[in-house]
Amino acid sequence: MGATIVLTLPEDYPEAATHLEKWARGVIAFRQRRAERFGLDLFDGNAWDLLLHLSIAPPAGLSRSELAVKIKRSDEATRRWLEVLICRGLVEESLDLRYSLTASGIEDLNATLT
Repeated sequence: MGATIVLTLPEDYPEAATHLEKWARGVIAFRQRRAERFGLDLFDGNAWDLLLHLSIAPPAGLSRSELAVKIKRSDEATRRWLEVLICRGLVEESLDLRYSLTASGIEDLNATLT
């Protein structure tokens, strides 16, 4: 069972409530855009982390082992998630077994994050 977090704002600081509300609404809107573009099943963390790391990868892409280290998952778990992302057309594998975002993956990330 997860822990419950209760945020308490000082009564003499109404701007904090406004800021928190704007932030929360922004996060909700972002998550809705992300779900619309990628579906709900990609967001256990692994797939999203892979997409984010690939978005800042060098032009040659990253190897599976490099990605596994970056997302702190086993090579096998990383392989499975890369296969899902490849099937969705978001990631491509090069002949030298390096991974990068497809044009569609870049477009979907840009649309989601902006």
